[in-house]
Amino acid sequence: MHIFFDLDGTLIDPRDGIVKSIQYALHALGEPTRDPSWLERFIGPPLAGTFRQPLGTNDGERVQQAIAAFRVRFGALGVFESRVYDGIPETLRALEKSGRGLFVVTSKPGVYARTVVDHHTRRGSGETERASGGWRVRRTSKLWTNDRGA
Repeated sequence: MHIFFDLDGTLIDPRDGIVKSIQYALHALGEPTRDPSWLERFIGPPLAGTFRQPLGTNDGERVQQAIAAFRVRFGALGVFESRVYDGIPETLRALEKSGRGLFVVTSKPGVYARTVVDHHTRRGSGETERASGGWRVRRTSKLWTNDRGA
């Protein structure tokens, strides 16, 4: 039996990295920054939809500018501003010991997803392993991402 886990909001709390990167993008475009609690609603959906509301536009070029600005900060800092939820390492370790295949899925582009997973793990023998837990993610076969873009 295989079990699939979403990355953001299931295994990790990505709030700080995503919210701060949205604020950075809004500021970079000359838009007013928003309250972090208001921006939390945009954690999860693809960025193209995320920026339409705070920008107040459906202008694709403006949205792409916001995505580019978001990625500047997220790629440098935001990918490291997440935390593994309490109990997740122990739960994954127990599931793995029971013989289940554990997989991570995300709509996050692969470059960011791999960085986040690597940040919360250490590499060993072609796999990534949680340093203080017991979960593994084979980067080539157990991490599905949205490499088609935002």
